[in-house]
Parts: sequence; structure tokens; C-alpha cells
Amino acid sequence: MKEIELKTLNSAIRLLNAIKCSYAIIDTDGNKHGTLEIADKKTERKYPHGSITKHVREYIKPLEVGEFLEIPIGSFDFDTIQSVGCSLFHKYWGRGNYTTCGVNQNTALQVLRLS
Repeated sequence: MKEIELKTLNSAIRLLNAIKCSYAIIDTDGNKHGTLEIADKKTERKYPHGSITKHVREYIKPLEVGEFLEIPIGSFDFDTIQSVGCSLFHKYWGRGNYTTCGVNQNTALQVLRLS
């Protein structure tokens, strides 16, 4: 670090300590200052952002009460498709107005509109 950077960093640390703050600072040399733990970087997503919602929306159509639709799981896992699907169904029809279940050993999600 350059001397001016080190002086500024030390000043900032003194101020943070004076007001009893917890902090974690990594300087330009990679040194850690402070007592807070630094979180690991996020892990990569299992599926690309938006791909699950796009897949589910391809199969959603307007439903009347008593009608159902079926969404194939495709390359996704069942729980993920059901979670995203339920989020969308809740948004479209409201809580308690639909039910879902897995069919064919959870290779598809069926949705029944209740009200």
C-alpha cells in the first residue's frame, strides 16, 4: 500500500473503533482488518437465472375452475419446478385456489385450479 492509503486506512480504523463498530476491511495488499468474518463468495447457481421460470411459463395457460395443466419436469428437479410453479400460481390465482402434485414418479407436475 502507498503511504497515503495506509494513513487513510488507519484513520478509518481508528474512527470505527472509536464508535465501537464491527467491521471487516481487506486492503489493496489483501490484508484483513477488523473482527467480522468475511463471507465466502456465492456459489454458482444450479440452473441459469430465469431458466426455471421460463420453462414453467411455457406450460401455463388460463384455467377455469376444475381444469388442470401438466408441466413436464424436463432437465430440472421436481422440487424446484413445484416451488417456482406454486409461486406463479399464487400470483395468478391466489392462495388456496390451486393444488399441485407430482405424477409419473415426479417427472411432471399437475396443477388443478380449485377456485
